[in-house]
Amino acid sequence: RTRPLLPAPLAEPLRDLITSLGARPRRHIHDLCLGDHTAVLDPPQLFPTRRLPAKTLQTGPIFPTLAVGEPVWWRELDPDRPVVYLTFGSTGEGGVMRQVLQALVAQRLQVVVSTGGLMKGDLPHGVFGARFLDGDRILSRADLVVSHGGTLTVYHALAHGTPVLSLPSHVEQGLTAVAAVQAGVGRSLPKGVLGTAPERFVREVKRCLGDPALTERAQALQPAFDSTRATQAVVLGLRGWLRAPRPTGRPP
Repeated sequence: RTRPLLPAPLAEPLRDLITSLGARPRRHIHDLCLGDHTAVLDPPQLFPTRRLPAKTLQTGPIFPTLAVGEPVWWRELDPDRPVVYLTFGSTGEGGVMRQVLQALVAQRLQVVVSTGGLMKGDLPHGVFGARFLDGDRILSRADLVVSHGGTLTVYHALAHGTPVLSLPSHVEQGLTAVAAVQAGVGRSLPKGVLGTAPERFVREVKRCLGDPALTERAQALQPAFDSTRATQAVVLGLRGWLRAPRPTGRPP
């Protein structure tokens, strides 16, 4: 069996669908296990796997849809300036996130931030943001995503052809960041750089924004992150597994 890299909440509609098929869904989207059957939702283009069990699917990621409306400031974004989207999900380190934001603001970059409840108080002047944002909407507009390297964030960014700059906090996020770097669609820095050498972080942001090849490679990888296709593959796999005869003595 494979172990998940970084659990992320499973979208309620998919959980309901799995339940309606008579299966017991897991709470997270990296692996949906039904007995000896496993669906791996990490994309093989970033995480190629070898010698997976015969009853294993590797479908690629599934992205939840966040039902939030267009923010009031959306039309204030300058279409002629690049957008840096900052998010540490809802599990990242708020202190590091605030350091990142301060460094971006000091460079007068156009920043949109999803605080995820990690930062309290008002955002600095000129920064756009909210606690939660529609990922599809902002990622289709962003030129660079700065994050903690959370798997769902990185995958969702690449689904929109947006390169990523990661500052991972633990090994799972580090693995995802390394995979993005190896694929040529992202960069990575240790989170401590904000406290010791913030100018290095600034240089890396500018390097990412000024590297069209980085964006081109991310856009070329977009077809690998088809959430609809991955969902369909999981559903078909679940139906096939649930209809298959069970070995004698196995509980339903």
